[in-house]
Amino acid sequence: QVAGADALGRTFVCGACSVETCMSCHLESHPFIPCERYKVFKEDPDLSLKEWRKGKEHVNECPVCGYTIEKIDGCNHIECRCGKHVCWVCLEFFENSEECYGHLRAVHQTFI
Repeated sequence: QVAGADALGRTFVCGACSVETCMSCHLESHPFIPCERYKVFKEDPDLSLKEWRKGKEHVNECPVCGYTIEKIDGCNHIECRCGKHVCWVCLEFFENSEECYGHLRAVHQTFI
């Protein structure tokens, strides 16, 4: 239990369990992040990622797992960390590279 609020946002470390708590907002310690910003982050942990993705043409979401994928260069075949193969042009997904490249050639007439 943290007794009183501290306007400076210092960290209290419990001597019994070593849990670190912000003395200003009484949430877990969040050094270098203002309490209000941290509260917003706690409500939506993906908010900063969503803000970063806005307006970026080279960033998409995997249609299978939702993981953020980024294409810097190379062909339009992307392999996500979930193991699915994704067509960058239309975001259709495939089980293997061959299916994805076949789709790119047949539907988009190129894989670059």
